[in-house]
Amino acid sequence: MRKYIALTAVLLLVGVGCKSTSSDDAGTKTTTTVKAGEVVEDDRAPGVTDDAIKVGIAYPDFEALGDAVNINHGDYEAAYTAVIDDINEKGGVHGRELEAVFGPVDPSSATSTDDVCTKLTQDDPVFVAIGLFFGESVMCFVNVNETAVVGGEMTDERVAQARAPWFAYDVSSDSQVDAVNKLIDADDLKGKVAVIMTDQDQALYESRIKPVLDDADVEVVETSILNTALDPEQLTGESRTAFQRFEAADAPTVLALGQGTAGAVSDGLSDSNYNPQLLFTSTNSVNAYAKDETRDASVFEGAVGVGVFGPPDEYLTLGGITEECLDVVRDAGVTITKPSEVAEGDPNSIVSALAACQQLELLTALLDDAGEDLNYGTFTTAGYDLGEIELPGEPEPFFFGPPPHSDGDRPLYRYECSVDDRQFEPAS
Repeated sequence: MRKYIALTAVLLLVGVGCKSTSSDDAGTKTTTTVKAGEVVEDDRAPGVTDDAIKVGIAYPDFEALGDAVNINHGDYEAAYTAVIDDINEKGGVHGRELEAVFGPVDPSSATSTDDVCTKLTQDDPVFVAIGLFFGESVMCFVNVNETAVVGGEMTDERVAQARAPWFAYDVSSDSQVDAVNKLIDADDLKGKVAVIMTDQDQALYESRIKPVLDDADVEVVETSILNTALDPEQLTGESRTAFQRFEAADAPTVLALGQGTAGAVSDGLSDSNYNPQLLFTSTNSVNAYAKDETRDASVFEGAVGVGVFGPPDEYLTLGGITEECLDVVRDAGVTITKPSEVAEGDPNSIVSALAACQQLELLTALLDDAGEDLNYGTFTTAGYDLGEIELPGEPEPFFFGPPPHSDGDRPLYRYECSVDDRQFEPAS
């Protein structure tokens, strides 16, 4: 049976059933709505001493899967350790060294994310957790256990529930709004349009995306909201019905929101004579479907998507702080091969190396701006005032400020589908 989420997401979206930090350990917190330039008062500072800052690092332990999947991002612990050692050798941050507390997550375990969260927030409390957080797992940190995070996927609902500082650099719900604006600016999104989404993106569509479309005089003639609780066969039927309605509404363009719609588009248009212009607000999962040799890639003929910088080989052409940080990881004994030349089963170490480089570049900038009096108040204030910052692996700067800019307003790029190459490539 077919699934509507990319393989890695299916493997890594494991449940969260976290334990809460007791009220005795919660510290003192003042919740304040602020703007850039205003000071946040919050004196909590777990994991901070006069000479050290504990940093929790959550990462996927693919070795725990054995032969179940062939995913190898290289040695995460080696990459993070190399970058942290380099920071500490240069004096740390305001005289404090970063002390790593690693939390490997077993993607096949329903309890592993819970265990890692408990370890980093209760057993060995850290000031901030960084790394890779999948789906709702980030809420165990920023909500349940009130521990700061740099990373994770932000949504409006999650940000509203956060009870600790939270900054991210990856795609977020706000990125979808940015993607829609980019499609409008490129004159891709105009006239009569049908919109397909999952129920997870419905609130975002109604509150933020539909007003953007209205302001641009885009006429939404039909919508389809896919129920993610349905099994794959039911979803296939639902998606085919959706495209039949789109065709009946004479919609020349279909806007597909989020990552959960790629499979619906692929299955909904298979064996159909309806050939709308397809527009995607994310290229992550649709790229996986385009590459899937079991599927008819012609469905994506002429499709346009908005995504993050790539393809992966391009990371090695950036120079500057990207190359400097990758050299730090290389000097620690990690071999970084050009992604397109990585043999099957060998480590694609640029994934773990860039994760360490990006997250620690952002974290140290926040810690440095927070000053010597480090706590959650000064840390949050630093993030809200940070503004533009260059991060490894990106040719354009991010911009950090109060929500909705706490996700860094990640730069996005326009891609067009090459059916012959079965992938989305940078638009000329």
